[in-house]
Amino acid sequence: MSARRLPLLALLLVALVAAGCSKDKAGRKDGAIDKAGDISVFDVQVGDCLNPGSELGAAITKIKAVPCKDPHTHEVFALPDYDTKESDVYPGEEKLKSFANAQCLEAFGNYTGTDYLDSKLFFSYLQPSIKSWQEGDDHRIVCVIVSTGKEVTGSAKSPDATTTTVKGEAGGKKGQKTKAQRAAESKAKAAAREKAREKLGLNH
Repeated sequence: MSARRLPLLALLLVALVAAGCSKDKAGRKDGAIDKAGDISVFDVQVGDCLNPGSELGAAITKIKAVPCKDPHTHEVFALPDYDTKESDVYPGEEKLKSFANAQCLEAFGNYTGTDYLDSKLFFSYLQPSIKSWQEGDDHRIVCVIVSTGKEVTGSAKSPDATTTTVKGEAGGKKGQKTKAQRAAESKAKAAAREKAREKLGLNH
């Protein structure tokens, strides 16, 4: 089985390498994880809560999933597929990053009910490696909510979560941030993600 790379906010999205994986497999009931254990990164579903551990790795095939009522640091909130209608050729890391950032950013608000810039949570993602793309027909991005390294319990999913695009209201609301404030916060969050990548040597 081919591995998936672990980009962006890798300082927070820590990976289980093969040597650290448990032999116990996660259990699933009615679509939700009900028994903690390892799960293939190709089998994760939206709503799965993850607790990868503290070992860093450049590529993974398995990750530890737990019931969301148990302490965890990550939650899967979207699984967008890269469009390969025009070509099946691996698009390159930069195009995958751009696609993942846009798709995960849009899905974040729909899933949590909170705009990304207003949230204390971050997001990151797993993306296909060249090998998994070419050998495993793997074109899927795994968007995950990151709790900044602190374990949380429960799900970040809003009761009104939707997978459709939510358009903003015209005119704005009282207390709404200005475009300049939101642009500054967006830039700061992007800089923090890139700084984390550089610290781990993930920028090529």
